[in-house]
Amino acid sequence: MIFTVVVILVCISFFKQKQFSIPQAYVWGIRLGLLFFIIFSLEGGVMVGLLRHTVGAADGGAGLPVVNWSREHGDLRIAHFLGLHSLQLLPLFGNYISGSKKQTILFSAAYFVLCTALFLQAINGIPLLF
Repeated sequence: MIFTVVVILVCISFFKQKQFSIPQAYVWGIRLGLLFFIIFSLEGGVMVGLLRHTVGAADGGAGLPVVNWSREHGDLRIAHFLGLHSLQLLPLFGNYISGSKKQTILFSAAYFVLCTALFLQAINGIPLLF
């Protein structure tokens, strides 16, 4: 919770500041990465409220290798993981891959739709690989 509050303050600061010495694509990658981090941190609250991360069964069933995300039921950790790591992915995309602010925003929008779709899939009890 403390990290989320700190990220909220940093995010506000990045949106308030108008002048940067780095490319705008990078700035927008940072801004949107911070914003998505906050949004998908709240999904952690959903898991706490449900007292589990698996939807449709008890936690601890068959899982995917390495990450152990449920193979048979919805798993809220997937969207949570991808949403939190937007804090790294979007700035990296903005700085090293994107050629413009517009490309960064479009990529970020697509990434947000993906994370949201994964959340909706999980909350409906549908496994990642169905």
